[in-house]
Formats: sequence, C-alpha cells, structure tokens
Amino acid sequence: MRSGGYFNLEEVNYAVLEPTGNLSVLPHDAARPLKLTDLKQDFIPAALPTNVIIDGQILHQNLQALGQSADKLLDQIQTQKGCRIDEIALATLDDQGKLVLYLKNKAQPQSIHRF
Repeated sequence: MRSGGYFNLEEVNYAVLEPTGNLSVLPHDAARPLKLTDLKQDFIPAALPTNVIIDGQILHQNLQALGQSADKLLDQIQTQKGCRIDEIALATLDDQGKLVLYLKNKAQPQSIHRF
C-alpha cells in the first residue's frame, strides 16, 4: 500500500489483492488525491503550443489556424523584442496568447505575453 501512497491504514476504505498480485486500494474520501473537478471551478484544458516560425520562416497555415496574421506576428516581434525574423530559430504561440521566441544566438527563450 505504501507504493500507492497510503502509509496509514486508517486512510484505506478497501484493499483488494488482485489475481495478478497487485494491490488495489480504495481510500476514504478524505484521503483520496485531489482532482481539478473537486475544486468546482472552471479550468482551461492545457494545449500544446503551436510553432509559428521555424528557422526564420513563418508558418502561415499554423497562424491561420490560430486566427492570427503574419503582419501582427512580425509587428509584435519587432516592437517587443526588436529582432529580425531571420534571427529566430523557433517561435511558438499557445492558446493563451503567449509567444515564445528561441533566438539563434541566445540560449534562453524570450517571451511575449498577450499576443
């Protein structure tokens, strides 16, 4: 039961030794792990960021899928970071509007929030 995270027997409602030799544990409600649905709040599901620039080339189809334009992207990059598109190895944009630039000559990514 310890490998399942239950060190105190008082936390366990039922325990079943399965035919495979594994131990299945049903904890008391107060001892079970918290889930997002337990918070009774709306939450935004996580989504992978989308590549919008690779090796200095704008990926127009990806921008269109996100409802964004290349002009707006270039404007944000120029005004916020002052770099040229050919200096960008990779740029990603997530569904929350966070644009992250990975420059060819810098180790650390550069973020632009509220794209």
